Amino acid sequence: MCEQRRLGHIDALRERGLDPEAHLRCAPWVWHRGVCYDAQVAEVLARWPEASGFMCTGDSFAVLLHGALARLGYRVPQAYSIIGADDMEEVPDAMGNNLLTTVRLPLEEVGRQAAAIVIQQITDRSQEICDVALPVELI
Repeated sequence: MCEQRRLGHIDALRERGLDPEAHLRCAPWVWHRGVCYDAQVAEVLARWPEASGFMCTGDSFAVLLHGALARLGYRVPQAYSIIGADDMEEVPDAMGNNLLTTVRLPLEEVGRQAAAIVIQQITDRSQEICDVALPVELI
C-alpha cells in the first residue's frame, strides 16, 4: 500500500480512538491477474487470525482476494470484509448485484488538477512539487 494511504488509515483509526498497532497490518503480497494466491492468503490468515477485513489498494486486488477467500471456504462478508479502492471492478452475486465495497476516486478531477499543475509548472518554469487532496466516496 502506498505510504500516504497507509498514513491515512492510521489517522482514521486514531480519530476513532483505535490503536493502529492493534488494528492495522500490511500484508507482504504482490498480486498479478491469472495467478492463484490461495496459499498466500492462507498464510496471512494464519499469521493474523484476529483479522476481520481487508482494505485493498485497488478493486482488482479486492476481486482476487475475494476469489482466494472463497476457494479457501470463507464467505465474504460473513467471515471477512473487503474494501477495494477505485470503483473499477465488481464482484456480482447471483442476482448481478455488486458485493464489493469500494472507494470511488474522482478520476476526472484528478486529471483536471494534474493538467492544471503541469500547465502552471510549464508556464512558470516551476519545479515545485505539490500535493492535492480530493474527496472520495464510499460505494
